[in-house]
Amino acid sequence: MASRKLKTAVKVNKELMVKAAIKAVKERGLSENAAALEFGVCRMTMRRRKEYPNPEPHGGKTKFPQWAEDILASFLLNCSDMVALLNRYHCVQLFSELATEIGE
Repeated sequence: MASRKLKTAVKVNKELMVKAAIKAVKERGLSENAAALEFGVCRMTMRRRKEYPNPEPHGGKTKFPQWAEDILASFLLNCSDMVALLNRYHCVQLFSELATEIGE
C-alpha cells in the first residue's frame, strides 16, 4: 500500500534526483560515482535504490487501525488550517482517548 503521508518539496526533489542519477547510469553509461557527483546524491542511496526500487517503510506497524489514523490526521489538519495551537499535552490526550475507545 502506498504511503499516505505528504512529502515535502525537498524530499520529492531528492527522489527525482536519485531517479535521474540511476537513469544516467543505465542510459548514458556513467559510473555510479560520476552520476552521484553530477546529480548531488549519495552513491549508496543510489545503489540501494537500484537494488530495491520500492523500499518498505522502516519501523513497526502502526498501533491504530487505518480508520483511526484517518480521524487523527483529519483532526490535526483541521487544527492546522484553523491555526489552532496544539501542544504535546493536547496530542497525548487525543491519542489516549482514541486508544481507550478502540480498546473497549
